[in-house]
Amino acid sequence: MKYIITESKLEKVATDYINELFPEDNLHLQYMMDDDGEIEAMKVYLGNPDDDLMCFRWYGAEYFHGGTSHREKSPMVVLEDEYLFSLNGYFGNSWHEPFKRWFTEYFNLPVKTVE
Repeated sequence: MKYIITESKLEKVATDYINELFPEDNLHLQYMMDDDGEIEAMKVYLGNPDDDLMCFRWYGAEYFHGGTSHREKSPMVVLEDEYLFSLNGYFGNSWHEPFKRWFTEYFNLPVKTVE
């Protein structure tokens, strides 16, 4: 029997997996603000931030000063290796777009690059 996984099914599976990795009710946020009170970066923890179990970080372009390549990639999300390896292992790069949509919907922040 031949099984075909369409792109939309793969995106749904990736999104479901992202929801399992990062359950909404167990995420805790730490914001880094600029002098005007605008969010320029955010750290996301799974569980208690005191346990130092960071999942990923979001950086707005304002976080990076000068013409660095990071500024050009921003706004960007940088995942901790544990989660990055897991997502890449299951989905290759196919999880990037579903993650961007999930992140934007959940946090109401834009994402251009995922690393």
